[in-house]
Amino acid sequence: MNSDLQTMGWVAAALVTAMVVALIATPVVKSLAFKVGAVDVPKDNRRMHDHPIPRMGGLAIFLGFLLSVLLFLELNPQMRGMLLGAVIIVVLGIFDDIYSLPAMFKFVVQIVAALVAVLSGNVIQILSNPNVLSPNPWWDLGWLSYPATVLWIVAITNAVNLIDGLDGLACGVSTISSMTLLVIALVAIAFGKVESALYGVVSLFVTTKVMDKVLYGMGSSKVAYIISDAYEEIARAITHDMERGLTLLHGEGGWSGTDKKVLMVAFKQRQIVAIKRTVKEIDPAAFLIVCDAHEVLGDGFREYKQNDL
Repeated sequence: MNSDLQTMGWVAAALVTAMVVALIATPVVKSLAFKVGAVDVPKDNRRMHDHPIPRMGGLAIFLGFLLSVLLFLELNPQMRGMLLGAVIIVVLGIFDDIYSLPAMFKFVVQIVAALVAVLSGNVIQILSNPNVLSPNPWWDLGWLSYPATVLWIVAITNAVNLIDGLDGLACGVSTISSMTLLVIALVAIAFGKVESALYGVVSLFVTTKVMDKVLYGMGSSKVAYIISDAYEEIARAITHDMERGLTLLHGEGGWSGTDKKVLMVAFKQRQIVAIKRTVKEIDPAAFLIVCDAHEVLGDGFREYKQNDL
């Protein structure tokens, strides 16, 4: 029991160290990004921000991670290979932020970085058997463990890179993933088995999702209420540019007593950023309320079915 508490203490210390270093390094990296020209300027519809955003934020995170590893972990050959591969990826990212490197070149360097880690002993040797009725719960990959691990590393690297279109999205998803792995690791330390931790997390996730769907339905739509003096311009932008219908409601200010027009629009969850951006561009002072709509029936959404009536 004491050893488990000691291990958790070291984990907490490593986490705090990485966090403090990342917080200190972030403004330094931000200033450096502006100096070297690693800045993302909003010049097309893919970018949601409306002002230049400095890149290279991953460098501050990596510095925190690197220092924690050097202070709290043993540098065996596997760890050295993993860190060397990570350094290659980080350096590649820095140069890409500054010079916008060709995709094929980046892909080749990612494979080289993955090979460095894999040839140092970091390989996925077994996979869980999806057939729960099979007497063998594991698949031994054998020689396939090397290409499978390389494919996994390159795929995860590009997956994070592809979701980096919105400022903070990649960092947020990575943070959630890291915290999930932290919880699994701590539960494994407490109970002594990684399998128990994994089954517990999966069961909790599935149970939560099933309860949400049973109670609130399968829909993932949103409803926005927009109060603005520029309601006509906002309405035209939503109906013409986003091709979404809306309803004009009549309201009255509770404090001022003046008549107000309220726009009510139902939309898909993936359009929430476009709605916010449209409203902000037309009227930064607009009052915007976004609510969950667990079920929306009608044109542009789910059609009525017999069992709904």
